[in-house]
Amino acid sequence: MIIIKIGGSAITDKSRPLSLDLEPVRGLARLLRRLGEGLVLIHGGGSFAHPIAKAYGLGGGTRDEHQLIGVSLTTAALEALNQALTIELAREGVATYYIRTGDVFQARRGQASLANPGPILDAVKRGVAPMLHGDVVMDSELGFSIISGDAIAEEVTRLLRPRLVLFLMDVEGVYSEGAGRGALMRRLRRGDLIGVGGDTIDVTGGLMGKLRHAWNIAEMGTRTFMCSIKDLESIEAIIGGNDPPRCTELIP
Repeated sequence: MIIIKIGGSAITDKSRPLSLDLEPVRGLARLLRRLGEGLVLIHGGGSFAHPIAKAYGLGGGTRDEHQLIGVSLTTAALEALNQALTIELAREGVATYYIRTGDVFQARRGQASLANPGPILDAVKRGVAPMLHGDVVMDSELGFSIISGDAIAEEVTRLLRPRLVLFLMDVEGVYSEGAGRGALMRRLRRGDLIGVGGDTIDVTGGLMGKLRHAWNIAEMGTRTFMCSIKDLESIEAIIGGNDPPRCTELIP
């Protein structure tokens, strides 16, 4: 079993609302179809969700009726993105089953909780890849709050205990001076110093949030990597149990 989290930046341009690039998904789907291992797929919202969520101030929960319109629009945009990905994966022979995040996850002050794992377990039993995404979900204290695809990946790892988790991004891994700058860090431990930069919109915690969840996964005993979605050579090597020529491995 493998969990793959496709970052929103890998398939959209976060600086351009509702932009979508499906070409990397096609290459990934062909590889996954050929390798034929059980999957859970999770994707971020990218430019479909983050601009709307920011415009309506959803990062800290909901406080008024106006923000509920933002909840509606954010979830609708995410479902449109999910539909496009589902169709593209199906065209390449990868069967997925969309599980609406709010049907299985809840939150408390923005912290994700897998409240109803049944649909995920049932999909896996039937041989189809569950597909989830970061989303706005009901929050016991904040009304609604945003949970990231990275948080979902951590909780689903805790449920399924996969042998491998891959975070696929628009860069080859984690760099010493921020995205694409400095040296590619092939192995990364908590406490290693890295630079964090960028001016794109991300209401789910950005790189540091991703790293926190990735390290939590690694500490469960699951090998955890961050790679470029376009680096099929490295992805295939990792799935095959070999060291990749690129990517960053998170070390507990």
